[in-house]
Amino acid sequence: MHEDRVRFSAVGDIAFGDHPLCIGFGAYSKFKAQSARYPLEHVLPQLQKADVLFGNMECAITQNTLDPDDYDSVQMRGEARYIEGLVEAGFKVLNYANNHCMQHGEESYVETVRLMQKFNIEGCGVNTDKCMVGKPVYIETNGIKMLFLGYSLRPRQYFTHDPLYSEGNAVGMLNDIRTNKGNADVVIVSLHWGDEFIDRPSPEEIRVGRGLIDAGAHLIIGHHPHVVRGIERYKHGVIVYSL
Repeated sequence: MHEDRVRFSAVGDIAFGDHPLCIGFGAYSKFKAQSARYPLEHVLPQLQKADVLFGNMECAITQNTLDPDDYDSVQMRGEARYIEGLVEAGFKVLNYANNHCMQHGEESYVETVRLMQKFNIEGCGVNTDKCMVGKPVYIETNGIKMLFLGYSLRPRQYFTHDPLYSEGNAVGMLNDIRTNKGNADVVIVSLHWGDEFIDRPSPEEIRVGRGLIDAGAHLIIGHHPHVVRGIERYKHGVIVYSL
């Protein structure tokens, strides 16, 4: 047990790019004429209260292969300058396992992860040595060691080959937790799961979340549905079904 405490906060999907249905009118277009802190400025005071701040990075921070005249090429991209806003907010860890992170190819994915590393933002959910990011990811704050694991449980999009991010399967996720939980005080699992705009978890998602707690996880952070879902206290842990 530790007498010290860590104030941990998390957000759901962070998307600095235009949505496929909002090209020219979405986040990317809106933010272009604004400062790097603009996307987060109204919530900065709340975010900055955290010792460790976590989120899911659901766009590529890259200009790689960009064709401004190609509809598919423009969507779901953010500018590198927005990382300054993430740093100001206090983000320490981001998840890179989701259905949009490899939308613009492997090189763009690797570039995004490496850019974040330059600003000392760690990344979970990465499943390749090319990115030079260890899996799992550990953060130690106030004497408490936190382990982060990230997985995408959504179908592959925009490609068919094996992704550079971690795809969750029942056996693999349980093994990762059981293998690494002895090295940390707190185990946090980030899951990109569920169906969009459905405001409650499915019976299968409840079973999966509880199974990860049974294996030794302390906190499950869900994202992808784009709506808030319930929070369940289960045994020694907490399952946040969607932020």
